[in-house]
Amino acid sequence: MEIVAVAVSLIALIVAGGVGWYSYQVNLRQLKILDRRADLKLKVVVDRLAGVPRLTLRAQNDGTGTARDFYWHLWMPVRFTTQNLVSDKAGPLRWEKEEEIAGVGYRHYQGFHDEPVYPTRSVSVAVVSANGPFQGAAPIGWQFTSEDGTFPPRDKSGEAKPGKLDVEIQDL
Repeated sequence: MEIVAVAVSLIALIVAGGVGWYSYQVNLRQLKILDRRADLKLKVVVDRLAGVPRLTLRAQNDGTGTARDFYWHLWMPVRFTTQNLVSDKAGPLRWEKEEEIAGVGYRHYQGFHDEPVYPTRSVSVAVVSANGPFQGAAPIGWQFTSEDGTFPPRDKSGEAKPGKLDVEIQDL
């Protein structure tokens, strides 16, 4: 009788251990899935159209997860463009408001992008042309907000500050 009790106990221990191992493997897989996060950054492609600089503003995903359904905000220097941005999704976009940041006048544009941006890929969010011939630095402010957070990340105080990208425009 004692041998049967020990055998039953041993079988129960093996089954419980197997279930524990299976739970551990499931948890590991879930953690790997949850660890996949998007990391959006602004990427700018510069070309010229009839001698006038044209900027294609792209959302680049440097993370390990797919970004979808994200909001974008762009601050374009007033001295660079008086035109509207053209969004791939919404067509021409008028600026929301004019702001002055560190002594530079900006126009704030915003939009929503609903297509996925897979890791290591980028998508165009807007295109803008300069007022006319332009050479020098065009400081562009940017911010993306998705289910994975705000990009660039919030600072230590929890405040979300736009990123700044100085785009150098030379003769092509």
